[in-house]
Amino acid sequence: MGVHFGLNFRKPKKEYKPSSELDVMVRYYFEGKKMNISGGVKCKLKDWNDDWENTRNREPIKKSDSLHEQKNLQLKSKEKELNDLVFRISTNGQLPTCDLIKSLLRRDRVEKQKKTLEDVHFLILLRCSETI
Repeated sequence: MGVHFGLNFRKPKKEYKPSSELDVMVRYYFEGKKMNISGGVKCKLKDWNDDWENTRNREPIKKSDSLHEQKNLQLKSKEKELNDLVFRISTNGQLPTCDLIKSLLRRDRVEKQKKTLEDVHFLILLRCSETI
C-alpha cells in the first residue's frame, strides 16, 4: 500500500517541452494494482521535482513555481484525505482495495443541486400570452 504523486504523461516524456503543463496525479497502490486520482493541480515540467520523495519537505513542486505553496498544500490535503479513508477502511476490518476506495470517494462527492422554478413568475407569463 502506498500513496505517491506523479505527472500524468499522455505521450512519451521526450516529446514534452519544459514549459508544458501537466496534471499532477495522486497514485494509490495496493496489492499490485494502482489507482489514479486527480490532484486538481497543474504543474510545468520544469517545476516538477522528480526526486521529491528524498527531500526533507517531500514537496513535489519546486519553488520555481510561483504558486508552489498552494499547490503543494492541495496535494498534501488530497494525500491526507486518501490516507484517512484507508485508515477508516482498515479499522472496520476490511481491505482497502482500489475498487473500495474508488467507490467511497465517489460517494463522498458533493452532489449538485437542481435549480427549481421558484424564481419564475407565472402571472407575468400568463399576461404576456393574453395580449398576443
